[in-house]
Amino acid sequence: LVFNGSVSGFVGVLLGIIISLIVNCTLVEISISSFFSLYFGVLFIAVGVIILWRIFSQEAGDGMGSTAKRKPLAAFALLIIASGLICFTLEQKWYRGISVVVKVPLYVTLGTSVAFALTFSVVDLVNYILGFLQVAVAKPFIESSSQVYMVLVASL
Repeated sequence: LVFNGSVSGFVGVLLGIIISLIVNCTLVEISISSFFSLYFGVLFIAVGVIILWRIFSQEAGDGMGSTAKRKPLAAFALLIIASGLICFTLEQKWYRGISVVVKVPLYVTLGTSVAFALTFSVVDLVNYILGFLQVAVAKPFIESSSQVYMVLVASL
């Protein structure tokens, strides 16, 4: 029990460090390069649409069936799409001239979107791998509304 908890904690810390590094590098690239701003804008919109599709393509009996699980995930997916649109509006000269009061919410929105998209993708990948490796049909990795909220809070 202690060993499994230690391994799980180590893997969780390692994933958290990797996701944090990716979020920070992404924010730097978006703010200094117009190519990456366009690239991440398209990527955010695509990921947001894919997450919305994954949420609403599940049947009522599946893990995403309840409305309590779909609403917060759909809100974050829409936030990712909004971040994609924000990326299209960023221009380096314009961005330097705006005040901190406007800049901070833009960075918060972009950072939250990157963190959630990565966290959702990692959890979805773990669900897929666990489902692929199991012989019998088992419960999904994330099945209750509390677990969905935990993933959302952890991505913040």
